[in-house]
Amino acid sequence: MTTNTIDLSQPVATIIKEHPEVKELLINLGFKSLSNPAMLNTVGKVTSLKAGSKLSNIPLSKIKPDADQEGHPVYVFKQENLALRSAILRIRRIIENISKPENKPFKSDLLNGLKHQMTLLGQFHNHYTRKEKLFFPIMERYGHTRKEKLFFPIMERYGHDSPPKVMWRVDDDIRKLF
Repeated sequence: MTTNTIDLSQPVATIIKEHPEVKELLINLGFKSLSNPAMLNTVGKVTSLKAGSKLSNIPLSKIKPDADQEGHPVYVFKQENLALRSAILRIRRIIENISKPENKPFKSDLLNGLKHQMTLLGQFHNHYTRKEKLFFPIMERYGHTRKEKLFFPIMERYGHDSPPKVMWRVDDDIRKLF
């Protein structure tokens, strides 16, 4: 299976040719010379991203953010997905147990717990709104009106076409429920 990993020892021009979506990201990180085609086609062909970061005084950690680092948007979305899953599992357990005769003395507590979990579940609308506010401007910048048009070609390039289709369909289904 191919991974979507950028080799920092490759020349910048090669990286941008293989991953055109990173050019603007690199320019925004401080590699302003990449906006000049002459620089990209000369120095960019012989300078690795790692060497370029040293020359430009841009730390590698800024170029290659750790998606598992607290505060990173991907990390936050992953944590929110886990919280959503946990809330749904708790709701399912409460619903399964609320009608059991042995839980009759706790029915009021179970209903309060169910209300609380449903309130938490309602907050996940913010999760999807933030995802749209983060991804849609990027897509619109490239003339895409649907997220599938931006992300599917990238995923398909790496041999992954089923997960995004399912992911976005589920995302749309969840949003319709709200």
